[in-house]
Amino acid sequence: VLSRIIHSDAQSRGLRYIFWRMSFVRFFAGVLVVIVIAAAGWLLLSRAPGSGAAAGRLKVTAKISPLADWLREVGGEHVDVHLLVSGANNPHHFDPSIRDVTSVTQSRALFAVGLGLDPWAEKLAKNAGTAVAYFETGEWIEHREIGPVKKIEVAAEKHDHAAHDDHDKEHGHEHHAGDEDPHYWLDPQRAVTVVGRIADELSKLAPQHAGEFRRRADAYIASLKAFDQELQQAAKAIPPGSQIVTFHDAFGYMLDRLGIKIAAVVQA
Repeated sequence: VLSRIIHSDAQSRGLRYIFWRMSFVRFFAGVLVVIVIAAAGWLLLSRAPGSGAAAGRLKVTAKISPLADWLREVGGEHVDVHLLVSGANNPHHFDPSIRDVTSVTQSRALFAVGLGLDPWAEKLAKNAGTAVAYFETGEWIEHREIGPVKKIEVAAEKHDHAAHDDHDKEHGHEHHAGDEDPHYWLDPQRAVTVVGRIADELSKLAPQHAGEFRRRADAYIASLKAFDQELQQAAKAIPPGSQIVTFHDAFGYMLDRLGIKIAAVVQA
């Protein structure tokens, strides 16, 4: 009887050992899978479209789509541009993703707007390291101040105005009379100034392509000037003293030059 008990206990210990080994193997295999997936994800992220390092292109990051478009127009095939805020996002309310942070870290320069529109952008560039040049393009143009204008409030369903106001303050979205207007890209003349400066800055970052950058910038500036002439010609048909209502107070630079007043701004 004693021998059977001893034999049974030995079998039990053997089974427990086998089960322990099986559990350890499963655990180790699970950890290995997680590591492989994480490594693959990081590899894909580092090789995401726009890194440009393998192709030898100059990588830069733009805060908004107009800046990204201008950088692509001037840079051509020699510059790889990553856009932070796409058309689907509000440039006033934006939180960078991990991919955005990685892209800025891999970039040679970050082109922001400034003028109170993106106060977080400079911090993002500084955290990326000293190798990332930071430009507030709004400092390259003659500023205008936002004038007093009537606000037409449109209440959205289940809209928390208190939370919205807090969010606006956090992200610098509140525009008040006397504030600098950040929406300069809607004026072709100021766009001409910024495009010319973009060519200068890209030439400093990649001097071997400076000639092509300048050639492409001059061609694009010519198209902007032609477009501005069309706008001014069309504005002559608008009766003097005309006023318009806009959604968001963003057209002041252009409308000031065309002699058109903003009667009111619709905002939610």
